[in-house]
Amino acid sequence: MGESEAKAEKTLKDQGNEFFKAGNYLKAAALYTQAIKKDTSNATLYRVIVKVKRIFDRKGLLRITK
Repeated sequence: MGESEAKAEKTLKDQGNEFFKAGNYLKAAALYTQAIKKDTSNATLYRVIVKVKRIFDRKGLLRITK
């Protein structure tokens, strides 16, 4: 990953963090997902997505159907 991609991933993660703190978990998850696409090896981002999913589950916001 190049320097500009690393910077973009960090910016997306930081923006996601701000939305997360504000309680806008859906927007935060979208930004974290974009960041993961820039850096698929960043384990921290995957852990954050799991945390957001747990919040969705607790609040009944996420409904997965098969």
